[in-house]
Parts: sequence; structure tokens; C-alpha cells
Amino acid sequence: PELYFTDQTPNLVDAIDLQIDTNGNLFVLHSSGRVSKYFLGREDVFAFEGLPQPLIRPTSFYFNLSPFDRVFFIADPDGERLYTTSPTGTFIRNYKDSNNVVFATLSGVTNTDQPAQVYLTAGNRLYTFSRP
Repeated sequence: PELYFTDQTPNLVDAIDLQIDTNGNLFVLHSSGRVSKYFLGREDVFAFEGLPQPLIRPTSFYFNLSPFDRVFFIADPDGERLYTTSPTGTFIRNYKDSNNVVFATLSGVTNTDQPAQVYLTAGNRLYTFSRP
């Protein structure tokens, strides 16, 4: 393995997940809810816009790389929500279960395009739902 960061190494001690897009941008999710974006080892600007509430304790995120529906999914069990944002961080929608049980234990998320389906891990279970 080779070091990705060659000029200056950022503090990644609180990094909990990462995703890479088709252009080579690297997105790092931190336990604070902040996302760092890097390209060729150099930090780039990234910020969430329009979230109805701040991320409290995110556990994972997934970047849907479909050319028709490029979105981030961010699991936030303490906020009891699953958020979707654009690749630039603009809020699109959030999902919440009706009895506040499943989303309170979210630990992972992934998505398929055909059919548009979301898969979640929460507690010791796997859940799925259709996405509009």
C-alpha cells in the first residue's frame, strides 16, 4: 500500500466511513457528522446544506453512483433518520420509521437502482424498502 495523502495528513481519528465517486473524489464521514472531501490527496470544500436537523451520530453512508440518481445516504441512528443529499451536500429528503424503533439502531445502508430499493442494517436485522 501507498499513502494517499502525501503533502499533509489530515486528522482521521474520528473517521467512520468513506466513499469514492467516479471522478476520484474521496469523501470521509466523521463521527461528528462532518464530511471531508479530497481529490488527489488535497482537501476540497464540502458542506451539508438544508438538513432539517444536524447529524447527531452518523454510523455509515453510501454514495449511489448511478448516473441517473447520484445521492448520498447517511444513516443517523441518534437522529432516528436516514438522510439523502446531493453529491454537493444539498438536502433532498429524510426517511424515518413510523414507530422510531428501526431507525434508532441504524448501522449500515446501501441502495440498488433497478428496482429502486434501500437496504438497512439495524440491530441484528436487515430491512428493505422501496425508494420513490
